Amino acid sequence: MKVRDFEVKDKEAYIAMSKAFYESEASIEDGNEEQFITTFKQVMKKSPYVRGLLLEQEGAIIGYALLGFFWCNGNESITILIDELYIKKAHRGKQYGRKFFTWLEKNYDLDEYTFTLEVNPRNEKALSFYTKLGYKQSKYIVMEKY
Repeated sequence: MKVRDFEVKDKEAYIAMSKAFYESEASIEDGNEEQFITTFKQVMKKSPYVRGLLLEQEGAIIGYALLGFFWCNGNESITILIDELYIKKAHRGKQYGRKFFTWLEKNYDLDEYTFTLEVNPRNEKALSFYTKLGYKQSKYIVMEKY
């Protein structure tokens, strides 16, 4: 599996997959095309806070990931938020999720980075998958304002 940064030509593929992500059990909220376009624009600006990645197998796009970056004093490290990880239905169950996390840990050393992610509590498959990878539920409640 190849992991690469978004390119301008990937916009429509990303939007279609992001729409599918927000319509799936992975998301609690509804997404909209405006937010997908805004995210794609931020990725294309090479913002230091967001990275968009496409997952490919034999030249075909099989999924995507969005990463966010911020400093966390409590962890004494840059925290990488795996904001979204989406694998197309036809490619699930083929270890691509595991391969993505192997790629992530190879490219972002756990001695220097902390990984965090959010999981829909009703998405039992995802909870099981992330637990098997060594992720644990945080002690904190996440609060948002926007």
